[in-house]
Amino acid sequence: MKSSKSIPPRSGYQIHTCGIRMANTTNNVPVTVCVPIYNGALYIRDAIHSILNQTVIPQEIILSDSGSSDGSENIVREEARQAQSKFIILPTKTPGMVANWNATIRAASGKYIKFLFQDDLLHPNCLEEMVKVAECDERVGFVFSQRKLLIEPSAEGDEITKWLLRYQNLSAAFGELKTSERGSLLLRCQELLQEPLNKIGEPTTVLVRTALFREVGLFNERMRQLVDMEMWIRLMAISHVGYIPKKLTSVRIHRQAASNRHMTEEIACFERNCLCDTLRTPIIYPLLHPRVRRELRLADGRRSLQWPVQAFSSYIRRYAAAFRQLRRVRKLAQHLTFDKAYAFADAEIGIVQKPEEIRWLFELVRAARPRVVLEIGLGCGGTFFLWSRAAAPDAHLLAIDTKPVGRFGIWSPLSLVRRGFAVGSQRVTLLMDNDSHSETTRQRIAALLDGRAVDFLFVHGDHSCEGVWQDFKTYSPFVAPGGFMAFHDISQNPAERTKGVAQFWREFTVEHETEERVVNDEPGFGIGVYRVPGSRSQASSSLV
Repeated sequence: MKSSKSIPPRSGYQIHTCGIRMANTTNNVPVTVCVPIYNGALYIRDAIHSILNQTVIPQEIILSDSGSSDGSENIVREEARQAQSKFIILPTKTPGMVANWNATIRAASGKYIKFLFQDDLLHPNCLEEMVKVAECDERVGFVFSQRKLLIEPSAEGDEITKWLLRYQNLSAAFGELKTSERGSLLLRCQELLQEPLNKIGEPTTVLVRTALFREVGLFNERMRQLVDMEMWIRLMAISHVGYIPKKLTSVRIHRQAASNRHMTEEIACFERNCLCDTLRTPIIYPLLHPRVRRELRLADGRRSLQWPVQAFSSYIRRYAAAFRQLRRVRKLAQHLTFDKAYAFADAEIGIVQKPEEIRWLFELVRAARPRVVLEIGLGCGGTFFLWSRAAAPDAHLLAIDTKPVGRFGIWSPLSLVRRGFAVGSQRVTLLMDNDSHSETTRQRIAALLDGRAVDFLFVHGDHSCEGVWQDFKTYSPFVAPGGFMAFHDISQNPAERTKGVAQFWREFTVEHETEERVVNDEPGFGIGVYRVPGSRSQASSSLV
């Protein structure tokens, strides 16, 4: 069981409050409806309407966007302006699915929390019936109901869809449930670790008493697939469970949602281990059926025996994938058009820049043919691959990143592939697990350059304003006169995570002549370039 945690009070949220769209304006319930969002433009409007069409009025509706790029937030704000209910739109983009759930919980002030996922729906009487059950018994920690599956044509025939149809009644293993049941009785189920592991349902089907999150903690952000059932188990151990044998919600199944449920064997094993670890905690373990306890003991034995084999198998798979990728890299021509280079980086390596913007920078780099390239913030390595195709045939390409390279250093899979980007007589040096702000890192770069100047510096590391300034002040002295440096995410219509870079660029352009390329008005992105005055012949050899 997790230790007791306090949920910090909410602050700094943007609040939209209007009158109420619903018919009965006196029938309020102390419920916070939490709607986490990520690229939900297709369905989010319907989800919000299903809240506004409830037979009772929720205390507040909290929406938190995890960094959508499909206009979801604009739809949410439009609905907030038109609706007659209290909307709270969290200003901070919380990366990560489960972290986004937790952000809405921290912001909630209602007695109860009702989750609604962006592609699901609440039936009109959902809040009314769930609150009625919770209010009838103060011991009830959460209430759940059956749900209807809305299967989109794109997901028909999918294996996950078939699985969901097979287990439409998730709680069948609990037998005939009462309106209020001791959670410990449900934990006593001898089929607790049999399929389906989630015997309650998705968060959309559940209403939770907010105070209990302070007692058991928030959702486990290391998990994704069984994260909801792991929470229901913690709640069952300390409270009663309310049950409504009606379909009060609709869970939509579509291609994207179905594919997101697919798990590799490694992830499935990790998720199940997390669930089992919760079941082994001192408060929960004594409540379990002897058969389940025996299964946990057997799982412990298998875990200790299988770990070395699994670890070895994992390394074999990773190296096999790395060598396959390395072969594909080496088959590429030394001179590629931008379109071919970008397509390869996007498909095989990973690249976050907009093609129209990075094309502009790629052509600048190719025209300059730099012999020394330094990138701060390697990430997946997509842009680093582009520089290898744009730089001089004998270029030295260096990269700094805080990401660990792996247990085997330069022979780790990540390093093998990235060093394989080199063509002709190029050299690649990766300074992984290194902080660009560290004096030790600066000295290592100086030693590696050995008096040579950097012709092209690409800064895409720390995104705080102070961090970008520090990278500029630390590494710009290495850049040769006539050389240039580029900064990503400089758009003055920033996303939450790029606000620091946007501020840096505003300050920087006051005193420096710059060029930039920002395509359309989508939040974030944008590339800015600064050329160091002078010519290459003026490059100083005193760079240390």
